Amino acid sequence: MELERKEIQPGIIALEIKGEVRTSADRGRLTQVVDDEIAKHQRRIILDLSHMELIDSAGVGTIVLCFSRMRKSGGELRLSGPKGMVETVLKLTQIHRAIHVFPSVAEAARDFPVPGESSSPRS
Repeated sequence: MELERKEIQPGIIALEIKGEVRTSADRGRLTQVVDDEIAKHQRRIILDLSHMELIDSAGVGTIVLCFSRMRKSGGELRLSGPKGMVETVLKLTQIHRAIHVFPSVAEAARDFPVPGESSSPRS
């Protein structure tokens, strides 16, 4: 797994995930990167899945863990661009019920609440 950090606009970053999120090392690295961003007071993160090739149920659990940690810190996490098998796994797990999923990073960035407003998960 490769991770690349990109600032989309002030206060919004995207973590582009390339390859697979299957091993415990991959899951640990993703969690650590999100924790590092939280420690830097980053409150709006998009996980860009458009280049992710494979994810298993433990990887989905890691995304949910990252989402939970962001919420506890007062932040928001969005997902963007899942395709193929990754999109199928996310649909099967119904992750969209808890985490907003968008076709693109740009659309995900537009969805963030204005700082000071709150957001609630889709029902």
